[in-house]
Amino acid sequence: MRADGAGAAVGEMDPLRHLSAALMASAIPPPAHEALDTELRLLAHRMAGHFLDFCDVAARAIRDGVHERYGYLSEATYFEERIGVSYRTVRRWLSVRAGLERLPEADRAEARPRLARLGVVKAAALAPVLGHDGHDWRRLVGFAEAKGTTAEAVQARVADVLGTVPRGVAVSAPGERFLRLVVNAMPPDLVHGSAALSLGEYVEAVFRDLMQYAEQTNPVAAFLTMVDLANQHLLENGHGVDVGATETR
Repeated sequence: MRADGAGAAVGEMDPLRHLSAALMASAIPPPAHEALDTELRLLAHRMAGHFLDFCDVAARAIRDGVHERYGYLSEATYFEERIGVSYRTVRRWLSVRAGLERLPEADRAEARPRLARLGVVKAAALAPVLGHDGHDWRRLVGFAEAKGTTAEAVQARVADVLGTVPRGVAVSAPGERFLRLVVNAMPPDLVHGSAALSLGEYVEAVFRDLMQYAEQTNPVAAFLTMVDLANQHLLENGHGVDVGATETR
């Protein structure tokens, strides 16, 4: 009897357990949005080590607009107020999931548990390079798994692979301070399209790609090239400033 009483006390301390049991006992399946919402709250409750499981459900909830069924105007407010997880954190986790989905399907079963064991910080640092440009993900994950490898070291390695400047590194190259100001001015919780990139990551990626395409080394020159391209488009549509091309080097 004492063991039963102790079990009942534990059950009373965990209302989500009763919620899950009630749903399982129901003869009528709950509406899809309620099932997703309940699963999200259960996963958030026992998050440690299972952030990718959370991401699978979160991606479906975002796709299906579950937040609207609960009267929330945005996904961010839904996750922060109802699920209890910062939306910025959710987007960071989802970037890891997006990286997994970019890998060849045959590699995902191996990559998923290895990234989960790395933890959120290291896995998120690796996310931008996963499945891009033929980079060897196994070598990068192996580096991150090595004893003594810090998250900062992983960020630096990924930055070196991508040719970008890692967070926290002093900016000394011409124009890099300008680029950092632009990137850091982007709202951190906004994403571009369905790419699971923050707005800042998207802006920096476009800058870097344009610099490579135009063979430029200075982000300020890349910015002026963007201005010229935008002005050319405006002129073709009856607007713009007709001052001739701006020379950028």
